[in-house]
Amino acid sequence: MAGLTLASGATLIFDDATIQTTRPLFRVEKCGITFESFGANPATLHTIPAGSILILAQINVTAGFNGADLTLTVGDAGDADGILTTAVIAPAATGWKVSAIANLGAYLLAAGAWVFKGYTTATAITCTRGGAAGTAGAADIYLVYATMDAY
Repeated sequence: MAGLTLASGATLIFDDATIQTTRPLFRVEKCGITFESFGANPATLHTIPAGSILILAQINVTAGFNGADLTLTVGDAGDADGILTTAVIAPAATGWKVSAIANLGAYLLAAGAWVFKGYTTATAITCTRGGAAGTAGAADIYLVYATMDAY
């Protein structure tokens, strides 16, 4: 058996048969949200498949979000801002939010270093809105992850 130990301490195990019949596949999921996406808060962006490793997330705010004290975070049920924090997103300002590593969520940052988040079960990635709902705003969130795919 082969395994990959993640920063969280979890280990993803792949048996020899899996390794011989699968290959790592990198995926980029583009998840669009608007101010109308939050009928349910948090809004589900994408479900990461079991056995995947989240590598990076980026956001491009294409139209600034309004609303009093509005905040947006990206994470999952375990940590609403574990992937991207409000400091990274800055939802009122448009543009790509490539910022200092120190502003990443806890899933992608540990002890000042960039880390990966492993998912042993299929997990919904969500965007959570805080503050007033607002009447404008749109963004594309890109999730980069690796998964095992059959040959």
